[in-house]
Amino acid sequence: MILLDLEAGFEDAGFEFVGTSSAISATATFDANPEQFKALVTGIRLGRGKSGWDVARHLQDEAGSGGTSRFNKFVERSQKD
Repeated sequence: MILLDLEAGFEDAGFEFVGTSSAISATATFDANPEQFKALVTGIRLGRGKSGWDVARHLQDEAGSGGTSRFNKFVERSQKD
Protein backbone atom coordinates (compact mmCIF):
# COMPACT_ATOMS: atom_id res chain seq x y z
CA MET A 1 0.00 0.00 0.00
CA ILE A 2 2.77 2.45 0.90
CA LEU A 3 4.67 1.59 -2.29
CA LEU A 4 1.61 2.33 -4.42
CA ASP A 5 1.13 5.69 -2.67
CA LEU A 6 4.79 6.59 -3.23
CA GLU A 7 4.63 5.57 -6.86
CA ALA A 8 1.48 7.62 -7.46
CA GLY A 9 2.95 10.64 -5.68
CA PHE A 10 6.15 10.60 -7.71
CA GLU A 11 4.28 10.13 -10.97
CA ASP A 12 1.89 12.97 -10.09
CA ALA A 13 4.97 15.16 -9.55
CA GLY A 14 6.23 14.29 -13.04
CA PHE A 15 8.76 11.59 -12.19
CA GLU A 16 8.98 8.16 -13.77
CA PHE A 17 8.94 5.53 -11.03
CA VAL A 18 11.16 2.48 -11.59
CA GLY A 19 10.54 -0.39 -9.20
CA THR A 20 12.66 -3.49 -8.72
CA SER A 21 12.21 -6.66 -6.69
CA SER A 22 15.61 -6.90 -4.99
CA ALA A 23 18.78 -5.03 -4.13
CA ILE A 24 20.64 -6.90 -6.86
CA SER A 25 18.13 -5.91 -9.53
CA ALA A 26 18.09 -2.31 -8.22
CA THR A 27 21.86 -1.92 -8.58
CA ALA A 28 21.82 -3.66 -11.97
CA THR A 29 19.03 -1.36 -13.19
CA PHE A 30 20.97 1.69 -12.01
CA ASP A 31 24.26 0.47 -13.52
CA ALA A 32 22.61 -0.09 -16.90
CA ASN A 33 21.64 3.59 -17.21
CA PRO A 34 22.72 5.81 -14.28
CA GLU A 35 21.85 9.01 -16.16
CA GLN A 36 18.18 8.00 -15.98
CA PHE A 37 18.00 8.38 -12.19
CA LYS A 38 17.78 11.49 -10.05
CA ALA A 39 16.77 9.98 -6.69
CA LEU A 40 16.63 6.74 -4.73
CA VAL A 41 13.79 5.62 -2.50
CA THR A 42 14.39 2.27 -0.83
CA GLY A 43 13.42 0.23 2.15
CA ILE A 44 16.09 -0.99 4.53
CA ARG A 45 15.13 -4.65 4.79
CA LEU A 46 14.75 -6.10 1.32
CA GLY A 47 14.61 -9.78 2.21
CA ARG A 48 17.55 -12.10 1.79
CA GLY A 49 20.83 -10.74 0.58
CA LYS A 50 21.70 -7.08 0.30
CA SER A 51 19.83 -4.33 2.13
CA GLY A 52 18.63 -0.89 1.13
CA TRP A 53 21.77 0.46 2.79
CA ASP A 54 23.84 -1.64 0.37
CA VAL A 55 21.94 -0.21 -2.58
CA ALA A 56 22.49 3.35 -1.32
CA ARG A 57 26.21 2.71 -0.78
CA HIS A 58 26.55 1.28 -4.30
CA LEU A 59 24.90 4.36 -5.81
CA GLN A 60 27.05 6.62 -3.64
CA ASP A 61 30.20 4.79 -4.75
CA GLU A 62 29.16 5.20 -8.39
CA ALA A 63 28.48 8.89 -7.82
CA GLY A 64 32.04 9.24 -6.53
CA SER A 65 33.32 7.94 -9.86
CA GLY A 66 31.65 10.56 -12.00
CA GLY A 67 28.06 10.57 -10.87
CA THR A 68 28.62 13.45 -8.47
CA SER A 69 29.55 15.81 -11.28
CA ARG A 70 26.49 14.68 -13.24
CA PHE A 71 24.34 15.33 -10.17
CA ASN A 72 25.91 18.75 -9.63
CA LYS A 73 25.15 19.69 -13.23
CA PHE A 74 21.55 18.57 -12.74
CA VAL A 75 21.26 20.71 -9.60
CA GLU A 76 22.78 23.73 -11.36
CA ARG A 77 20.35 23.38 -14.27
CA SER A 78 17.44 22.97 -11.88
CA GLN A 79 18.38 26.10 -9.97
CA LYS A 80 18.50 28.15 -13.18
CA ASP A 81 15.02 27.04 -14.25
